[in-house]
Amino acid sequence: MDPKEKLSEHFTLGELIKSQIAEEEGIDNNPPEELIPKLGRLCSDLLEPIRDHFGVPFSPNSNL
Repeated sequence: MDPKEKLSEHFTLGELIKSQIAEEEGIDNNPPEELIPKLGRLCSDLLEPIRDHFGVPFSPNSNL
């Protein structure tokens, strides 16, 4: 699994699987291979339009 793999124009697999909690807890946050195309759709159908709407780069995260 290559974290540098581009899932869309502006988002990489590494951005979507990065988790500080997973790193701290030693949790494998890598998705199954069959989910990677769905993550690509998430990027193209949701994240890219959000980025285009606001006109600024961002990295998705689940931090509260």
